[in-house]
Amino acid sequence: MARCLIVDGYNVIKRDALLQRIEAKNLAEAREVLIARLANAPALRQDRITVVFDGWDSGNVRETKENRGRIAIIYSRHGERADEVIKRLAEEAQRKGSLLVVTDDAEICRFVRSVGQETAKVPRRSFQPRPRFDDCLVKEEDIAPPPSTSRKGNPRQPKKKRDRQPSLW
Repeated sequence: MARCLIVDGYNVIKRDALLQRIEAKNLAEAREVLIARLANAPALRQDRITVVFDGWDSGNVRETKENRGRIAIIYSRHGERADEVIKRLAEEAQRKGSLLVVTDDAEICRFVRSVGQETAKVPRRSFQPRPRFDDCLVKEEDIAPPPSTSRKGNPRQPKKKRDRQPSLW
């Protein structure tokens, strides 16, 4: 059975190491990477996902919604926080059925539980897509030569007696 998930977009971006690095360079790219990770996560293939982003500072006058396959992307309207949108969606889901909200925001978690819905902390690696082929390639410099097992004796001693340094004692 498909679950309905609501993901607190910027909350996840702020808590994921890779997304943090991308966000430092380009916030729009961090959003796209998050959406791609959600779309490609094997554990979430059957789920309907809504990702909510803040439009508080520079959003449109109206809330905007975009659909990409089974993923709905919502940007809150100017002057409204994503937290308020998530709370509203949780209340609506109370009448329709069950819902799982993914966030580390304590206030949202308390509210969502108070209306009888479930919450989950931001997973650290569950949205990781499968590695690309070139990520799996092993570079030649990464491979250390196998230790020689043919010699016997103390490995710190030179192989031949003539190669040894004369003892001073």
